[in-house]
Amino acid sequence: MSVISILTWIEIKAYLRNWGAIFWTFIYPVALLILLSLMFGGDKGYTARIEVVQAAGNPVAEEYIEALHDRMDMIPGLSVHTVWLDDATLPQAAVIRLSFSPDFGRDNAPSAIGVEVLGEVDANLGGVLALLGELTEVFNRVKTGASQQFFVDYGQINSSSGNGYNYNAFLVSGLTALTVISTAMFGFTTVLVEMRQNGALKMFQIFPMRRGHFITSFVLSRTLVLALFCIAFFYLANVALQTGVSITGQSIAGFVLLLLLGIITFLGVGLLLVSLIKKGSTAIAIINIVNLPIIFLSDLFIPVASMPAAIRDIAELSPVYLFVNAMRSVTQPEFVLNAIVPTVLTLIGISLVSFMISSKSFQWRTI
Repeated sequence: MSVISILTWIEIKAYLRNWGAIFWTFIYPVALLILLSLMFGGDKGYTARIEVVQAAGNPVAEEYIEALHDRMDMIPGLSVHTVWLDDATLPQAAVIRLSFSPDFGRDNAPSAIGVEVLGEVDANLGGVLALLGELTEVFNRVKTGASQQFFVDYGQINSSSGNGYNYNAFLVSGLTALTVISTAMFGFTTVLVEMRQNGALKMFQIFPMRRGHFITSFVLSRTLVLALFCIAFFYLANVALQTGVSITGQSIAGFVLLLLLGIITFLGVGLLLVSLIKKGSTAIAIINIVNLPIIFLSDLFIPVASMPAAIRDIAELSPVYLFVNAMRSVTQPEFVLNAIVPTVLTLIGISLVSFMISSKSFQWRTI
């Protein structure tokens, strides 16, 4: 057997004997999925996610949205969450997007509300659209006294999707991406920092191998463990929660490709941090400091579209954001492999740069 294969097997066995690593890699994502699914993924109610294109501070448009919230609150189990956007060209991330004409609400002016819908028009979403139409007519009569001055444009509705993509599907794909990012980039590399601090890596200096051998075996062992778990977690969770996500040849190929590249890339970035920061305590501190901003700017918990423009522009350039959104896209029925090419190229480029630098600057000893 080669040096790399022997080291890879040793690293796998050492990792599987670490109860802390087993908990954070295998048990924690499953427990978090069960908890969040029970809290938000049941059929207790329906929350429509609506993006509102900013109508140049039009106070009448703001009154309309306030009236929409009031109307939804009157119906048990039905609510609406709105996100105001400054830019109508942003990719649509919510179920419904509303656009107001510039003269919305002015007397005797031809005003309109444009409605764009992403996904299948099921019973819940159809009810929301019906309420929008009814609210528009009532709101118009109360505000201006004119009949049918406003109208709702249903021309952009996309009802071709036959897949009931729901919160559980959104949650499973997001938690899979979170497991890859947090475990590969922070969990695995923190272990490496501790090994270097404790002097456990010094013995490798006497072995007939280069630093590249150790780095390769370290990455391979972690990639195998994490990839096998994430594949099982993703597909078993979707089956158990009956999410109905699209499972086709292209979606499976896209998922596996993104998963492997994501693990390798974020392992590479973690190794790069460990290699460039020689002092062990400093490396751990920086890893912990970087962890939370990266997670919260990745569209996993807080919609990037709802953030201030300056922060949104930075977040959308992050490889974490690209990876998370690409992982979610593979579950859509219209997914094709070409859609993830930019993300794949970005991950490959980052991993190559990270490993090239790490192989030259990695040290066995701490300072």
